[in-house]
Amino acid sequence: MERSKALSSVNSVESGKARECNIFDHEQGIQELRKEKEPNISDYREFFEGYYKLSGAEVKIIPNGVLYKSYFPFEAFNSNSSPNWWFSYNKIKHEWYDSLEENGTLINVVEALGGLFILNVLHKDS
Repeated sequence: MERSKALSSVNSVESGKARECNIFDHEQGIQELRKEKEPNISDYREFFEGYYKLSGAEVKIIPNGVLYKSYFPFEAFNSNSSPNWWFSYNKIKHEWYDSLEENGTLINVVEALGGLFILNVLHKDS
């Protein structure tokens, strides 16, 4: 259950971080979209992938100087899709009890944290 709460918390912060990024303030398309609705992950994918190339952004876990694992949290953007951890977050957000065991996994938390880390590193201004 704690992993599910962590996944929800991370993704809430991540969504806020995406909304803060100044790139959206300079894009006429996103300003027009905001008049109609609140942007979602598909809208962010369209704008961020073109600007930051998030699908190729890698997070490496290197304890004690030895590569343990590397992740590409936004790799799904390559195929015009959303990351698995994002789908899991939404399942938990909307179907907490029924999806907790299947979606509240440590890997989803780690990849969501990796995505948040990438957004913070690549967009330092906000």
